[in-house]
This record gives sequence, C-alpha cells and structure tokens, in this order.
Amino acid sequence: HLSIRRQRQMCIRDSLNTVYKVGREKQLDPLLLLAVIAIESRYNPLAESHVGAQGLMQVMTSVHQDKFDAVGKNPLDPGANIAVGATILRDCINRRGSVDGGLACYVGSTGPDDNGYGAKVQAERRRLALASGIALARD
Repeated sequence: HLSIRRQRQMCIRDSLNTVYKVGREKQLDPLLLLAVIAIESRYNPLAESHVGAQGLMQVMTSVHQDKFDAVGKNPLDPGANIAVGATILRDCINRRGSVDGGLACYVGSTGPDDNGYGAKVQAERRRLALASGIALARD
C-alpha cells in the first residue's frame, strides 16, 4: 500500500514525463504546458470548475468529450487530460497564429482580450524557466 505522499510523487513524475512527451509531439514548449497547468489547476489532477472544466488543464469535457473518447480515457486521468489539453492548445495556436492568441483562444476568449490570462501563463512560464534553469523555447 503506497502512502499518499508517494502516490503524489509518482503522479507528478508521470505528469512531467507526459508533458515533455506531448510537448514534443505537438511542438509545444513543455514549460508552456506546465504554466497552463499551474494557472488552470495548480497541478491538481482532480480539479473541477463550476462551469465543467476538468483536470490538470481544465478541459471543458462537454465540448471535447470526443477527444477523450478517441484516447479511451477519463478526463480526470492526468495523461489523457494533458494530451487533450495540449491538442486543444495547439489547435488554438494554429488558428490564431501565435502563442498569445492561442492562449486567448484556449481560455475561451473570442477576441484578443483574455482578461490577463495569457500574461499570467507567460509570467508563470518565465518563473518556471528561472526556477528550473531551462531556457525558454522561442514561440
């Protein structure tokens, strides 16, 4: 029987591995994905919002259930949530033409005004880069 602390450590390790793997697959900076996770859920894989967003990346399950069905996983599964959230973010960046535009799209903004969401994510991304010593990827 694993302790709660040990389970949490394993979840964090697995989630970090997933972030780097999915980041490579989707051509997204892993620090960007980690920053979105930090802002969206504070790294809580069971986070649920009052509007129905779930998991690490706070994916709107009602809108994106087809993506979870495609991977055959529960939206609260950390790996599935990261994979689906990264797919949505990559689609948003492609549609809007930039990371900042993609972040506005990801948070549900129909225009450029995202109420500071993108700035929060980018500030967290820079903080993570400084704390880890990992250079920021160019957008």
